Amino acid sequence: MFPTHSVAWELALVIAFGLGLLHGVTPDEHTWPITFSYSIGSYSSKGGRKAGFRFSATFILQRAIGSEIAYYALKSILVSAKAGFLLYTLIGMVMAGSAVYMKVKLSKGSYESIEKHSHAVTVMPMIHGFIAGWGVGAFAVIVYGVLSPSMPNGYFAWAPGAIFGMGTMVTQMLVGSIFGAFIEKIHLSEPNKAKFATKISSTTLLASGTAFVVVGIVGSLFPGWISSLGIATPINIPNLSKVDVGFFLAVPVVFVSAGLAMYFGLKELKRSQIAPPPERVPTHK
Repeated sequence: MFPTHSVAWELALVIAFGLGLLHGVTPDEHTWPITFSYSIGSYSSKGGRKAGFRFSATFILQRAIGSEIAYYALKSILVSAKAGFLLYTLIGMVMAGSAVYMKVKLSKGSYESIEKHSHAVTVMPMIHGFIAGWGVGAFAVIVYGVLSPSMPNGYFAWAPGAIFGMGTMVTQMLVGSIFGAFIEKIHLSEPNKAKFATKISSTTLLASGTAFVVVGIVGSLFPGWISSLGIATPINIPNLSKVDVGFFLAVPVVFVSAGLAMYFGLKELKRSQIAPPPERVPTHK
């Protein structure tokens, strides 16, 4: 159930933005695996910011819709444990599908195909942002159950969710920029950097997607059991107060798969270097 307390609507909007900032930097299974994967794949600080922006733009839209729905008391649907695990399955399938697409492009091995791929998947973070936003965690419970009902009327009920999403956008763009800059600083040629980044991105998406699907299916069958798993921590911050399935999906799966992909990717690059397409030499008649 949602809490029944409310606060002044002006304060509610300030709190919503602050919670959004915090949400963007805490390890949330609905943000980190996606932002990390696409930011790494962009192999630049600017590309990482764009990935964070694209993800958060549709996340804002979803949160605004969810906040409006919550105001009109459709809360039990949004917080259903089984619905949450079905969402995990959907998110995982989209992530895995995106990874397969990237790996197919990567298997062609040409500089042109990798460059073409980098433009073709720019829409994927936006799709993920809207889908993943329907996940309901501790932050969403506060936004939907406390801040949204504090609005003066239904015309403004979308505002806490949208402003929460804006706060998330600020920190997700920062996080995305850091992830993208990591690859940008590696001393590789542009073709090798593109191949290396795409390999890490696709591997992380595939590993995270598979984990999401497995947890989603098991959780749909045994929602009470999966929800009960976890170890409490002394950190009184949502997403950090408990090491549970969500934390497992947000941190170990992402960084272990990315670390392994980096290790083997660098070994592969040492064995075989991709040469950029040769420049055409003008012929003089």
